[in-house]
Formats: sequence, structure tokens, C-alpha cells
Amino acid sequence: MRILCLSLMGWALSNIAFAQETKPAKSMFTAFQESQFRAVPMAFVPGFNLKDALQLIQEQTKARGTQVNLLVNVTAFKAEALLGDDASVLETGIHFPKVSEITSLRTALRKYVVPQLPVHLSNATFLLRKDHIEILPQKQAHARLQTLDASDYFKKPLQHVLDDMATQTGISIVLDPHSGKANLPITMKFPALAKFVTAVGAVAELAGLKAHVDEAVIYVGKDPAAAFRAVAGKPSGLKLSELVAAQAMRTKDKLPLMLNESISTSIFSDVTELTLKDGLDLVYNMFLSKGKSAPFLVDVAAFKAEAPTDAPPIFETKIQFPREPRTMTVRKTLEVIVSQLPEKNGAFIVRPEYIEITTRYLARPKYQKIEALEYRRKSLDYVLDDLAAHTGVPILLDPRCDRAKTLIDIRFLANVDIVTAVRVVADTAGLKVHFDGKHITVFNGDAPKNEK
Repeated sequence: MRILCLSLMGWALSNIAFAQETKPAKSMFTAFQESQFRAVPMAFVPGFNLKDALQLIQEQTKARGTQVNLLVNVTAFKAEALLGDDASVLETGIHFPKVSEITSLRTALRKYVVPQLPVHLSNATFLLRKDHIEILPQKQAHARLQTLDASDYFKKPLQHVLDDMATQTGISIVLDPHSGKANLPITMKFPALAKFVTAVGAVAELAGLKAHVDEAVIYVGKDPAAAFRAVAGKPSGLKLSELVAAQAMRTKDKLPLMLNESISTSIFSDVTELTLKDGLDLVYNMFLSKGKSAPFLVDVAAFKAEAPTDAPPIFETKIQFPREPRTMTVRKTLEVIVSQLPEKNGAFIVRPEYIEITTRYLARPKYQKIEALEYRRKSLDYVLDDLAAHTGVPILLDPRCDRAKTLIDIRFLANVDIVTAVRVVADTAGLKVHFDGKHITVFNGDAPKNEK
């Protein structure tokens, strides 16, 4: 069985920072993309803590050919957590699941490490900085709280300057390609600890542009705020069901983890008092018998945070299947399972490496983050489909859109929510975005952007 469990473990705090290793040969962005590790050696070790976990991740990723420096902002956690002065965040108990699959560093940090840190659930995150990955509270990761190293730019192209600032801080900066200013030479000097947002604004102003600041993205262009203005309605002339059907047709060969395969419900009837653990185990073994892997990750901490104190463990939830139909798709099977979780509070998200079972609250699009995604000369429809695959959020492209094949050049670092990412991508293609709380719809704007 391959069920990955997230647990909110020990609570600790300290003013001792986790030491970095030597400067990596590859950029931290590239190292993060390539890094993998196996979690099973770390599972259920008594006294295993955050410092142990990060050291082991570094050792394993280095052994696989990449070097990743991990740093914990202990001071920031000390300010955020309601803990004693003699505790240390580095001593926080970390529980890794008993799995043998090799997973990505993205999954390890976002789904194993971050949820267990001593701040409220989902309020810790990480940033990809120039030569290290910094783990810190979500509030401290905001663009407005970042500072620069001493920086001296002499006749450097605008794109180079913005990229360097983004790399220093871990905050994505996107330059609207329609600005026509990417190669404009910039000469500007900033002292150490200069405010990041102020510096980006000054550079943008020097280039005759504006900067719109979001939590984890700064969008630079002639009117960057336009991308974030709410659109009152979705495209006229098409029903939501037609947009969903159009997306399904476009991605019919990309559906992850074979969710449209059929499964016989008889495998569940043979188990007395079927539990959530049993049901997921049976689905996993069904795929395994076909030579396929479909691991599940259950966000135990999320359910525990919303459950009464005397509630039984989420894995012990009783699950019942109807006698009819005798077969259903894997997607429908999962819908039946999560609909019976406590308070009907369950949801599942299909991700590239696994299927995540979590609460409806944390399954909302606003909580879906992307990390280390870069698209160079990729078509708009490819980029939107890939963003949807990484987050499990439906991104619908109006089939009447005349810019589906517009080539996109964009890079996102970390901690960027999916709605913001799509707004920026769409705007670079001159398109509008409508978000109804569940679906993100991209459609033609009133007029094409100025190509000058």
C-alpha cells in the first residue's frame, strides 16, 4: 500500500539557524527541479526532527547528482509561533511516510515538511533564493518584506536586472513581453538591504513602466494592474459544461493516473467494515496489478485540524459502496470515498506524482501553489494544461480563443498561487481571466495588446 500521511507533529522554536553547505554548482532553481529523494529511510524514526530531515534530504539529493542548500529562518518562526524561548523549530518532530517511491523535492517540502512546522496549518512555505532554499512562515514570504543584496547594474538589459532581483529574493518577476523594453539598458545601484519592492518599482519607472505587486509575483508592464482586475463575467455564448468538455477533449491523452479506467466495485464488498485505509489500499493494488503506480497522499493534519478532539483517526472512517453500478471509473470511485469522510469535508486533487486526499477548504484553488516552473517558447494551451496538471485546478480555455498557440516565455519561482499565475500568463497573451471560485476561464480580451 502506498498512502502518504501528513501529520502535524512536534512544536519547537529556536534562534539557531540551519547551516548551509557550500555554494552549489547549479542554480538553485535548476537543482530544485532536478532533485529527488526516497522517504522510506526517514519514516517513523524516534526523535527524528526538522534538522535531521533537511540534512537527510541534502545528502540524498547530493548523492543523486544535485546539491541543494536548505536554510530555516529561525528568527521568523520564533516571531510567529506561540512557543517557549527554550524551544527550537529545528527540533520540530517530522514524520515521513512509509513509502518506497522516489519523490521530488517539490513534494517533499510542500507536502511533508512545511505542514508540520510550528505555525498554523498552511502558514509555512519556502522560497527559492539565489544559492539556497529558505523555509519560513508564509507571512514573512511576502514580496513587500524582501530585501536585496548590494547590487550595482551598469547598462544591463532590463530583463537581466529583473531576473537578478528575482533570484536574490525568491519572488517571481514577470516582464510583459509586449512592453518592448526587455533589452533596455539599465544603470542603477542599490545598497544592501534595499527594499525589494521599492527597487523593482524604481527600475520599472526608469524603463517607463509600472510594477504591480502581488504576494509572490511582481508583474512589470505598461498597465500590469489590468491583469488583476476582476472580470465580471465569463465569455458569453458558451456554457460552463461546454468549456469543460472542450478542455477534456484538448487534454484527453494527458489525464494523470488513469482516472478514466474502470474498476469493479466487487473488490470493496469483500472487505468487512471497509475503512478509508482499506479503500485506498484496494485502488492502489488494482493499479499495481497492472504495472502502474498510483500513490495516495492523505493530509492527516488538515482533517485533524477541522475535526472534533475526540474524532477517530481519518484512516478509520467507514466507507460503503452501493450495490449498483457494478463498475465505475476510478474518478467516480474516489468521489464516492471522499464524500463519506467526516462532515462530507473530503476532496481529492490529482497531481503529477500522486493523488492527494485533503479537506475541501484546502482543496480550493487559492491554496494551490506552484514552484519552479519555467516555460520557454511553449504555446499558451500547453502552459495552461501544465499548470492545471500541477495543481489539479480546472483551467478552461475558450475554444474560440484565437491565441491558443501564442508562444509563452515565463518563469515562476515558488509560492505562487495558481490564480495569480494564470492571470499573468493570460495577460502576456492579451487575454482575460474569469475565476468563479472553482474554475479559471481564459478567453479573448476586447482587443489585442499593442505589439510595439
